[in-house]
Amino acid sequence: MGKRKPHRAGRPQKTLPTEEDQTDGTIYFYMPNEPPYGVFCQWHASPFNIPTSSLQWLVDTAPTPPRPSETPTPASTKAKEATPLTAQQILSTHATPIPFTTAEQSYMYLKSLYFSHSPTCTRILSTTDPKLCKKLGSSVPNFSAYHWDRVKQRVARVVNWYKFTDPRNAAMKAVLLGTGERELAEASPRDRVWGIG
Repeated sequence: MGKRKPHRAGRPQKTLPTEEDQTDGTIYFYMPNEPPYGVFCQWHASPFNIPTSSLQWLVDTAPTPPRPSETPTPASTKAKEATPLTAQQILSTHATPIPFTTAEQSYMYLKSLYFSHSPTCTRILSTTDPKLCKKLGSSVPNFSAYHWDRVKQRVARVVNWYKFTDPRNAAMKAVLLGTGERELAEASPRDRVWGIG
């Protein structure tokens, strides 16, 4: 094995947190497998269910899906495009509650549901890979930042509520409650929405 290349700015010195840092400071988390606070990462394996009744507010506020265009496109020349399902119609196809494996999966599923894109919803539910869920949810057709910005924080609260209150995740809930009143911050260097980037 070759010699490791030095970090451009030099590797930061590893220092142990002070007692004050452990009780008063901000708690930073990032990767899902970094104990103990990796449980706060949206990619951390955390099975939970969300009842469809808890998502009614989301489908009630969802934008109307656009109608297929009358102008033929390469995808529609072979067959007439079907009228897209509404968020309500997509939600009604699920048994309640809807099972999820990570908070990332549920967040991206709800984003796809909000924008009434059934194929993406199906693909997200069929994988447990949070990276693929993020990729799928980040490319939802007809996405509108204006519309999503109005609901995304409530979506995140609903997702995290069910993640941390599911009895299977009691140990994660204990970690969360153990933080007391301390601020939690996702230490993602590139995420300006949910992280500190």
